[in-house]
Amino acid sequence: MEKEENLIGVMNMKHRLIYHIAQDILKDWASRGEHWDLPEARQYLDAMMWLKTTKCTHGTGNRKMSADSIIRYFLCNVGLWRGQKAPELKQELKDLIHLDV
Repeated sequence: MEKEENLIGVMNMKHRLIYHIAQDILKDWASRGEHWDLPEARQYLDAMMWLKTTKCTHGTGNRKMSADSIIRYFLCNVGLWRGQKAPELKQELKDLIHLDV
């Protein structure tokens, strides 16, 4: 826990850790019902659960992806995700990768 707190201190305080955002997304998806999911985006959401910052990578070998790419692919596949939390969580991810849309 102490290492995580130190990492947060080094990061710009306006951004949360990626896996914290991913946890909030999962909570929102779970609140929609047992079978609600976006399968095309799920693999990227699962990968985000392992990421702290945009400097991280996930995967091995030729399947290794940057956090930036994972977030971009996730955002490309969640167009159908709507609701009260969706816009703010999508924007938080866009802010992490400096995506102006």
